[in-house]
Amino acid sequence: MSRFFATGSDSDSDSSTEEEVVQRPTVPVYTFSDEEEEVKRVVRSTKEKRYEELTNLIKQIRNYKKIKDMSSMLTSFEELQRAYVKALPVVQKEENGQTPRFYTRCLVELEDFITEVWEDREGRKNMSKNNSKSLSSIRQKLRKYLKEFDQDIAKFRENPDLPDDEEEEDKREPEIDSDTEQPIKISQRPSERSKPTDEGNSSSDSDDWPSDSDSSSDSSEDEEKFTSMRERFLKKATDKDDDEEKERKKEERKKERKDRDKRKIRKEDEEDGEGEWETVKGGMAIPSEKPKMFAKDAEINTSLVIKKLSEIIAARGKKRTDRREQIELLHELQTVADQHQLGPAVAIKIKFAIISAIFDYNPKVSDAMKPEYWTKLLERIAEMLDMLEANPNIFISDSVTEDTESLEEPPFRIRGCVLTSLERLDDEFIKLLKECDPHSNEYIERLKDESKVSAIICKVQNYLERYGTPTELCRIYLRKIEHLYYKFDPRVLQKKAVSFTII
Repeated sequence: MSRFFATGSDSDSDSSTEEEVVQRPTVPVYTFSDEEEEVKRVVRSTKEKRYEELTNLIKQIRNYKKIKDMSSMLTSFEELQRAYVKALPVVQKEENGQTPRFYTRCLVELEDFITEVWEDREGRKNMSKNNSKSLSSIRQKLRKYLKEFDQDIAKFRENPDLPDDEEEEDKREPEIDSDTEQPIKISQRPSERSKPTDEGNSSSDSDDWPSDSDSSSDSSEDEEKFTSMRERFLKKATDKDDDEEKERKKEERKKERKDRDKRKIRKEDEEDGEGEWETVKGGMAIPSEKPKMFAKDAEINTSLVIKKLSEIIAARGKKRTDRREQIELLHELQTVADQHQLGPAVAIKIKFAIISAIFDYNPKVSDAMKPEYWTKLLERIAEMLDMLEANPNIFISDSVTEDTESLEEPPFRIRGCVLTSLERLDDEFIKLLKECDPHSNEYIERLKDESKVSAIICKVQNYLERYGTPTELCRIYLRKIEHLYYKFDPRVLQKKAVSFTII
């Protein structure tokens, strides 16, 4: 007999096949449908998506800061810029166009980190070529980018210890909990329904659908759950204690940060040896006391004043030098020299330094000088030339070196050039006239200064005719000719003709 006929009867085979057909679809019905429902329940807003993208990039930048990976930080910063451009519509809609605080904090931290790394010259030397190149490029890009957020950064620096969007985080937390609760409810019901089908193997309507008692029990469970959730999100009496503890911890953190910053500043000041920094609040420097010229017990003489003068002049042209303060210090030094009667040579040398400092006050060579400094300049040059005329034993020239200067005993010799100062003065006068409107009263006021400039030219001419070289005399004569005017009057010729006929 064939082996195909050795198995059971047809009825057995049919029943077995029927059983197989019934059992197969039961497995995927309850498993996959529940998972699909759970996936559909997770709904995220555009704000959450954009903010999550920003926070992830900020975390990356902070991690790269720890290991000082500048090339990766540069790429993450560029990605952060693009992500913020995408999030701008959400920021304008949700935040009323105000930059989120966590984003401002990231920019401020990044700026502080880049400046700290940039000032560390030894650390920059030890960097790899790729990292140093990335550092310079991220520094330039960050400078340009921060100009858009000047106001937000200024507000943040006033109160940097405030939390970042705490209220929004508190609002988000209950929403996430409620979303996670719902799929749990739905996933429990099909499992409860599947129990009687597995145990009884019956396909009756009573087994598939729950009875009235079951529905009532479900509703009671829902009510219990609702009350428990409500109680869960209600503010309890113990929350006040937690809030107090949080506030106390925040205050402690603030104090620690302030102490840490103070210690850091003191350490930097000790290393630099250039004095303490001024505390700045709201973009305005708090006025501090002026540095004292000399100690109380110091014996003020010519060498001490000249030493102080050379210290002030040495700070000229440096990056952090305050030009206005330098002019004030030189004026103060002049008053000290006049009080102690150190002689005309010292006074002329200080005045010459004041004149050059006023010329250097304007950083742009193409722009005209401010009117108040122009008047100061005219006064100082006129005073210096009057002193030179009153003291003919003073010789001032570029040929005099610092070693051959004589400031205590006559004949006095001073290093400097009066003609160069005059030429710069004349050029500044022309710039002032060019900047004014020729139809305005300001132009007329500036034209009145031409008489003062011409008087100064005459004084310099008199001095150079005594001590100057022929080339210097030619230069001063050319300047004088430029300020001379003539007017043709035919009546003068007629008078001359009449006088000739009479003779």
